[in-house]
Amino acid sequence: MSLLRHYRIVDGYRLGRLHRILRHRAGLTQEALALKCGVGRWKIVKLEAGKLDDLRVGDVERSLGALDARLDVRAWYHGAAGDRLLDQRHAALVGAAVELLRAYGWRAQVEVSFSNYGDRGSMDVLGWHAPSRALVVEEVKSEIGSIEGTLRPFDVKYRLAATIARDRLDGIRP
Repeated sequence: MSLLRHYRIVDGYRLGRLHRILRHRAGLTQEALALKCGVGRWKIVKLEAGKLDDLRVGDVERSLGALDARLDVRAWYHGAAGDRLLDQRHAALVGAAVELLRAYGWRAQVEVSFSNYGDRGSMDVLGWHAPSRALVVEEVKSEIGSIEGTLRPFDVKYRLAATIARDRLDGIRP
């Protein structure tokens, strides 16, 4: 039984239609794509017809990968409850960081969002220590998927930190 169809997590018609369009844009026949990605032609035919019952997730991923696309399957649990479960470790780390800052006399805010001339994002922790006139921006990760994916947005946060702090933390002049 196919995971894709059994759990109704994928709209077969939409997936098949997109696959066919991408294959045509790539100038490939079904046979050429099947050879390129190592998936039987009959599976390409079924995929493009939106009939996912006999297809394996790996076959669909390989076929889409050969077309410079990817399959994104997500699990849902009671609305946002799944996200909260996944976020528990991150929230605990943020909480510990804020407690530590406050214990040493820092003012701290969490999830400080910003939008500044096209630069958008949020800071996990923004802290201000008035006696030393120090400002801290913390990016908290419970798992590191990509160092580059963490550092690039952090550069924006670092560059905008003083401006955001002035707007968000009353009475500071970093």
